[in-house]
Amino acid sequence: MFSDRFDRFRRLEDLGARALERIAEAHIAIVGMGVLGCYSADLLARLGVRNLRIIDRDILQPSDLGHQILYEYADAQNNLPKVEAAGKKLSAINPSVQVEGLFVDLNPSNVIDYLDDMDVILDGLDNLAARFLLNDAALELGIPWVSCSSAGASGMVIGIPVGGSPCFRCLVPEFPSPGSTPSCDTIGIWPPAAHWAAGHAVWLAIQGLLNQWQDWGKLFTLDRFPSDLHIVNVNQDPACPACVDGMREFLRGDKYPKAFFLCGRDEVTILPASERPWNLDEVLRKWNGPEKLETTPYFVRFNDNLHEILLFKDGRVLIRGVQSVEEAQRLWGLTFGQWI
Repeated sequence: MFSDRFDRFRRLEDLGARALERIAEAHIAIVGMGVLGCYSADLLARLGVRNLRIIDRDILQPSDLGHQILYEYADAQNNLPKVEAAGKKLSAINPSVQVEGLFVDLNPSNVIDYLDDMDVILDGLDNLAARFLLNDAALELGIPWVSCSSAGASGMVIGIPVGGSPCFRCLVPEFPSPGSTPSCDTIGIWPPAAHWAAGHAVWLAIQGLLNQWQDWGKLFTLDRFPSDLHIVNVNQDPACPACVDGMREFLRGDKYPKAFFLCGRDEVTILPASERPWNLDEVLRKWNGPEKLETTPYFVRFNDNLHEILLFKDGRVLIRGVQSVEEAQRLWGLTFGQWI
């Protein structure tokens, strides 16, 4: 029996208690806890989801606070991972929700393990390579997922059904060159547009949970929020390498980048060269470089006032203050090559 907090939802004639019961029992994953993931998670917590897995690799920065609704100033001051700060806030919103926060980089070596027991996946990602990977993983696992993105005052949402027909690569066949597509890091973001996109993604996810697929496979775009809404049926590409030919080029790692330059943020993420995680205590013990290393429970940080290098336990490296992957790799080698 639902408590009074769900009274207004139960009064909906076409949804009612049946929808709330299905949401409560479902296992839902949100990949990426930026503005889109925050709003999706907030909605699901208030709708009574009890099993929510949130996945994100980032720690909070002050620039996140203007548009990512689950975070507070103290979270950024304390260098909290987004999943930890979001988990605390979601539990405060609804104590019944079991939030599993995974502070990891989703990549070809772990994506299947982290998503294989989900009923539906929501995408709050900020880069296309990860979406191509998520597309491969969802097809491989037979899990429906909702792709959601927003930049500037625009948003885009499409639900990808089990098996594709269409899948994300029917819409975007090939991975574009870095920096060739707009992102919130380059053209900014208008939060109401992002909230529309995340809200519509949640609605599609609930439709899927209720086995109502009428709006899946349609591309919903909103340009210059709130004036211009378009809905387009996306057809399966008969030559699609993913959902037609069964190729998993990103899941295998063949096409998945080993390093990402985040255009507009002067940051590069370098993925682990192996599955061996960093032993941060060992890094500190060996370090004898010119600058003192800052330690937190989540990472070790090098700062020379021009650059920051963060080493995470899962083997990732984040380098700030650089203009290219090549520059980041050179800096990484020069700074840590003799100590790691």
